[in-house]
Amino acid sequence: MEIGMSPLVELAESLVTQARKGDRRAVRDVLHGARLNLSGIVNQHQPPDQEGVIYFRFLIESLERLLDEGQTASKAFRWATNSRPQAVTAEGGIKMFFEVGLEYEQQKKISSTKPVEAAVRAVARRRKVSAETVQKSGWALHGGLKAWETHLKAFFEFPERNG
Repeated sequence: MEIGMSPLVELAESLVTQARKGDRRAVRDVLHGARLNLSGIVNQHQPPDQEGVIYFRFLIESLERLLDEGQTASKAFRWATNSRPQAVTAEGGIKMFFEVGLEYEQQKKISSTKPVEAAVRAVARRRKVSAETVQKSGWALHGGLKAWETHLKAFFEFPERNG
């Protein structure tokens, strides 16, 4: 990670790199990130985030392949791959780490007795991988609860629930 680069920008760059390699899951996540940023720009008149700009570049590249080069939509957006999504790498695991951290915050709000375990299981279900994969390749590899609580939780706002 470059000095001064936020974890979300690092995540965006990692996702775009994986998407360019044909990882369908990463393509979906990049397009989802672009849609969220574009929605904020159009509906709430917010400037794009740094990670949104990274996602938009991928979107523009894909549209150029579609419109200028005449590629099919599935090929231009890199959906046309015969390979399965790539195995979880240390770079790809950071996304799982963030997902577990955010899910952990939700589990704490609903007073789960074991919020970390519940968060790992929820992320595993959504990603259609084992809880062990999420735990080892995502959560534990990037520092687990201690790293989340001390370094990264502050990047997100978690309003207190009233009553």
